[in-house]
Amino acid sequence: MVSVVRTVAALLLALGAGGCDGSPSDVIYGYVEGDYLRISLPESGIVTTRSVERGDQVRAGELLYTLDRDSEDAAVERARARLDEARANYENLASAQRDTEIRALEAELAQAQADRKYAELHRGRRTALVSSGSISQAEMDQAESAFEAARARVDMVSARLERAREGYGRDAEIQAARAGIRAAEAELEQASSRQAKRFARAPLDGRIEDVLFREGETVQAGQPVVSLLPPDNVFVRFFASPKQVSRLSPGADVRLACEGCPDGLEARVSYVAREASFTPPTLYSRNRSEKLVFLVEARPHAHRDALRPGQPVRVTLPDPPIRNAAP
Repeated sequence: MVSVVRTVAALLLALGAGGCDGSPSDVIYGYVEGDYLRISLPESGIVTTRSVERGDQVRAGELLYTLDRDSEDAAVERARARLDEARANYENLASAQRDTEIRALEAELAQAQADRKYAELHRGRRTALVSSGSISQAEMDQAESAFEAARARVDMVSARLERAREGYGRDAEIQAARAGIRAAEAELEQASSRQAKRFARAPLDGRIEDVLFREGETVQAGQPVVSLLPPDNVFVRFFASPKQVSRLSPGADVRLACEGCPDGLEARVSYVAREASFTPPTLYSRNRSEKLVFLVEARPHAHRDALRPGQPVRVTLPDPPIRNAAP
């Protein structure tokens, strides 16, 4: 509704400045407008804190408001705990086995070596006895088998002890532990991302133009809570007649003047409507029933903070191009 009123007012001023004879004028009256950023969050919730008031100047990244986040905070803590657990599991597997396990294997190896020595001595005695015929060959074969078994056991325990000391033999478990860390990191990243969506921050420097919700109020996903106007989003809107618009094109500079504004304000035309609009019914008169106007927008080069949306401005058009005289 406010924009409609501004548009009608600008049209009235533009038509009044143009003259009834349709001759072009160097001056058009328009108004200041702004492209507002309506700051919202992608999820619904209750506004718990609000750091800004209407009229505050904020910097990019500054916190504007937050939504309730008890469940999101808990999810982040759980994800961090799982990541700590996964890292500890990996460190345990990647390192050599515990000293107690190694000592147990060392004791087992010592016992196996003792058993092998005993079996070797027993085999020697049996060899002497079988030569004298005191025992049978079967008993000798049994002693030989016992020695071979004892020697094989020593080799097996020695290999286990070596692997334990060097940390080998757990490749599959270590790979699984690494995968567990990656999964826990992804879970933490996802939980942190959801938590971050409960914090609304200013995307750009600007001025808080309106506060739509306050602490304790519930907002839906995508529903704006504050309205922000960055300085670069301030522009001037005016309407030009067909003869006037011929002097305007994107990139052309115009001069601005308004009450309380610094002298020498200039703006660059950023948009010129391709299609003309008829004078709306509220401006209808017999003399101007066929009046056509083109919407034009221009963005100030500097001193944007001196311009306020809704403020009337006087726009001075650039000089018309000089046409060469016919020879």
